[in-house]
Amino acid sequence: MSSVLAHDVGDPAREEVLDTVPRRDLAQRLAETSRTVIGLVVAPSGYGKTAFLRQWARSDPRPVAWVTVRPGQDAPDAIAGRLADLDQAAGTGPLALVLDDAQLIPAQAAETVLLAADRLPTGSLVVLASTCEPPLPVGRLRLEGRLREVRARDLAMTPVEGRQLLQRAGVLLDSDQLATVMRITEGWPAGLSLAALALGGDGGIDALDRFGGDDRVVADYLRDAFLDGLPAHQLDLLVRTSVLDELSGPLCDAVAGQRGSGCTLRELSRSNILLEPLDRSEQRFRLHPLLRGLLRSELRRSGSDLERAALRRAAAWFDADGDRDRAVRHAAAAGDAGLAGRLLWGAAASCFLQGDAAGLERELQRFTSAQAAAVPGLAACKAVAGLGRNERQYVEYWTEAAELALRRSGDERSPDVAACIALLRAAIARDGVAQMGADARRAYELDGAGQRTWRPLACFLDGAARHLTADPGGAREQLAEGVQSGAVGAPIAVMLCRAQLALIELASDGRDEGARHAELAHACAEDHDLDDEPLAALAYAASAFALALQGRVDASRRDADRAGRLLRGLSGALPWLEAEIHVALARTELRLSDSEAARQLLTNAGRLVRYCSDATVVRTAIDDGWERADAFAAAAVAGVSPLTAAELRVLRMLPSHMSLREIAERLHVSQNTVKTQAHAAYRKLDVSSRSDAVRRARSVGLVDP
Repeated sequence: MSSVLAHDVGDPAREEVLDTVPRRDLAQRLAETSRTVIGLVVAPSGYGKTAFLRQWARSDPRPVAWVTVRPGQDAPDAIAGRLADLDQAAGTGPLALVLDDAQLIPAQAAETVLLAADRLPTGSLVVLASTCEPPLPVGRLRLEGRLREVRARDLAMTPVEGRQLLQRAGVLLDSDQLATVMRITEGWPAGLSLAALALGGDGGIDALDRFGGDDRVVADYLRDAFLDGLPAHQLDLLVRTSVLDELSGPLCDAVAGQRGSGCTLRELSRSNILLEPLDRSEQRFRLHPLLRGLLRSELRRSGSDLERAALRRAAAWFDADGDRDRAVRHAAAAGDAGLAGRLLWGAAASCFLQGDAAGLERELQRFTSAQAAAVPGLAACKAVAGLGRNERQYVEYWTEAAELALRRSGDERSPDVAACIALLRAAIARDGVAQMGADARRAYELDGAGQRTWRPLACFLDGAARHLTADPGGAREQLAEGVQSGAVGAPIAVMLCRAQLALIELASDGRDEGARHAELAHACAEDHDLDDEPLAALAYAASAFALALQGRVDASRRDADRAGRLLRGLSGALPWLEAEIHVALARTELRLSDSEAARQLLTNAGRLVRYCSDATVVRTAIDDGWERADAFAAAAVAGVSPLTAAELRVLRMLPSHMSLREIAERLHVSQNTVKTQAHAAYRKLDVSSRSDAVRRARSVGLVDP
């Protein structure tokens, strides 16, 4: 236990509550070493530097001398006097000297600190507590290993320490309330003490909902401790940029309409201001939430026009920097739905085509329905985000709202919005599949006058329409273009085009080509994290069907189950697509010997196809599926029992010319296993030979004719 050889240790009453919260782990930073070192405790006002050092001084084994520097004081003489006292008391052992409020030491006196440290015995420590960087060669001392540092982040209290401080001030909070206080104060000890004052007053715990930087108790302290002594140009910069959650030189220059903000921010972060650098190069900074709250309230008092102008300039800067989320957020905060709509619309295609429709929906939550309906881009975004996720009426409503808003705006410079509206009409297919193709082609033409962002999806919709109206040649051509045009930046479109091509080929003689497209569609979904996107149901359904045709039963079952789960996420906005997926899964289930599941899927497909009566290919496929399902049911009545997955794998290979030994080698099992599974299949099919088993399996749709 040390003896503190000076009574001048600050104002104990000022930090009485802070002094009752033990900081033992932090004190280890200043533990005795084998050499004489310099300790820096640097943080803005209110971080409890003096309270922490008092705790450390009471437990450190070295004698401790304490100098609290006063304005106008002769610092070298004060330091020399304390060292003389320390020498007399300690003899030749290690010593410790604390220089509190060291920011008041003149730059020319800094050499005295280093000389004092050099005079002290080995293992001694000179600690400077300061609200800003002291005038010492910190870089050199750090490199030489002679520096021990405690910074603001170290002094910030943990939730456990915060609870102790609040409890000792008479404020009891539950876990959620404590988390709120810690989030607002970020563990700043003075902030926690101010919260205790606010919550312990007349408002009680209910005051927590209103607690912030503009709270009178907090604001008075922040002004006294940080703002009143700032030069006008620095204070003006902080007020004007308080609309930003992160500060940088170029951004602040744009928002405040000035130059040199980067240098000012760096200077402020090294002074007594709650401004924290976010990177080691001191390019990005962040204000403490309480101080930012006060500055934001000052900006509002200056006039709403100033705040909106700052928000608009921030939105423009973020847009130019490619940060869509912050650009839209600041435009929305400015109440400028038109600007926000233009910004969000600029990213709508890439969001949707890259599988981030959910992100688009989150951005749209910033706007009321009235705001969205008045801006063509916002209304179109609402419709796009709803594709595959909302009901058909929802997508139709916002498509019509976008068209109406575009007409009212008279903006003929928005071919992308017009192309999207045509594309949405194609996807909904309200007037049938043939009109769907016409709308998709119109979208393709309109998109050619813009940035061509919607072209890959237009190709998919036109290709799908051609396929569903029995034009496989035209479908292949459009879908191939969709794959090519969407190769960069449109994985959703590429996945859908590949899946559609797979279904076309699998329904014809191109089984190998269909399997290739199905595999590529599946890979696209996996590689681009689209495996939870409802529209990916088409890719997994195509893959399941291709795998079933190849006899890969387990893999087919996995993809069919995934397609089924995703299909439940589609909510009726695209009935032709859902009908197509149902048919592909029904065919798969018949191959997997699950007639009951196939019949349910065909029933659902029949309901959906009523919305697209001219989708002749789907109607034909449904009729064919029912024939196969009925044949399967008839066979079941005649005694065919369901086959296991292993038996189905062997059965599908019986039409080939492979011997049972060759089939065993292909399946990586023993010949006896294949023989047992083949005989089990014969028994369930009520036949006694391989050729009869093949004929019976073909008659019930388990094996291709």
